[in-house]
Amino acid sequence: MNDIPVEFSPHRRRLMQGLAALAGSALLPFGAFPAAASGDTDLAAVSRRLTGRDDLNPAYLAALDNAFRGIDAGFADRLAGLRAVLDTADDAALRARLADAEDEAAALARDILTGWYLGVAGSGDDAVCVAYADALSHAVVADVLRPRSYAYGAYGSWSAKPL
Repeated sequence: MNDIPVEFSPHRRRLMQGLAALAGSALLPFGAFPAAASGDTDLAAVSRRLTGRDDLNPAYLAALDNAFRGIDAGFADRLAGLRAVLDTADDAALRARLADAEDEAAALARDILTGWYLGVAGSGDDAVCVAYADALSHAVVADVLRPRSYAYGAYGSWSAKPL
């Protein structure tokens, strides 16, 4: 038999609990999470309006929604307020309002756009990385940059002078 003792640290135990929860969630029906399953949530509508894209990834949307709700308990109310602003304001008034650095709706719009384009929800100690490869910043440049990176070629290839 194997004489190597297996140590159960709190970190290992947490990892095992997380993996068990993940495996268990695969058994749930797809519609068990209605906010993630329906495409007409406040975050979906606001995201479509802010990004100008109708092809937003639903799994990414759900992860972003969960991250924002975990960071900010009042996120749902703030989001409903932003949606009301986006639904009622004309384009000129909306541009002016979103450009205002002190406006709460503008700050939330910037946070949502940062989540979509950089894959990070929140900032500072509360920041949550939601995605990297699926962030919209990569989709915008996907026709030029492959693989998804800011450096094209082998390590150090950027240091050679162009021809």
